[in-house]
Amino acid sequence: MFELDIDVPRSAFDDDLIVYGKISGPRFPITSAAGISRQLRRALIAAADQPVAEIICGHLPDRSPSQTDHLAVVPLPSVTGPYGDGALLGIALVIPRGATGEAKHAVMRALARLEWMGRLNHQGDARAVTLLLGDSGALVLRNTAWGEPHGEALEPRSWTRLSTRWVSATPVALDRNPGDLHAADPGARAVALEAARRSIVDGVRRIGLPAPVEIDVVRSCVLPGTAAPQAYPRFAGGASRLARVLVHVRLRFAQRVRGPILLGAGRYQGLGLCVPVDRTWSNRGVGSVAELRRATP
Repeated sequence: MFELDIDVPRSAFDDDLIVYGKISGPRFPITSAAGISRQLRRALIAAADQPVAEIICGHLPDRSPSQTDHLAVVPLPSVTGPYGDGALLGIALVIPRGATGEAKHAVMRALARLEWMGRLNHQGDARAVTLLLGDSGALVLRNTAWGEPHGEALEPRSWTRLSTRWVSATPVALDRNPGDLHAADPGARAVALEAARRSIVDGVRRIGLPAPVEIDVVRSCVLPGTAAPQAYPRFAGGASRLARVLVHVRLRFAQRVRGPILLGAGRYQGLGLCVPVDRTWSNRGVGSVAELRRATP
């Protein structure tokens, strides 16, 4: 039966992504996602109206964490297609669907100032943003215009289209420590895996989607071009600043849902980014999560 788009569950994040593609600068691997995200957010905060809007900084005026969804800054990796190598090819700014018009305008004004500064730094390009990354040099990004050719990773539909099956491109930073996922004792390991699954369910519900009917918690890579959780730098979150446990996930929903799906404690910083996998990837021979499962540990 034909499924009207208006009846499809949507995440709390708007599917109208603001995408900037890399046009010059060093190559950054997928494991740099959170670090690059933080750099762009700092640039936005520096360019924003003062006091900085909650949607941009993610904090209330008293510096306590925001209690509502705020802007997610999500580096986009090459994880599909014949050349999926995990390189970061651009960055998406993802605004919560519940954001007010005033909040959206605050983001757009900050972006306009960044682009103005980028025009000064990059030969007058009116849509360029330059991130100065210390010894790594400058990363120059350009706002992608509708209709321009720009590879699969920079196409918003690659991250938002309807699908029942989703897998993580970057690992999910669990909100709670599930215990030892690598425990030698099978019983202890099973308890930890179940705790991790419960944390994933909570994360999915937190962004407004129904609980998946299947959840696989994976300790290795799940897509071409991805990296194992242990390859990522330490990620700390919350007031305790304790390191979060990182895991990859495979999800199946009872019905098709629309992304973007960003999960876990790192969802505003490029971690927990999921990609829909219902569509057959003929160039990779991957047509389903089941096939991915056969191909990975």
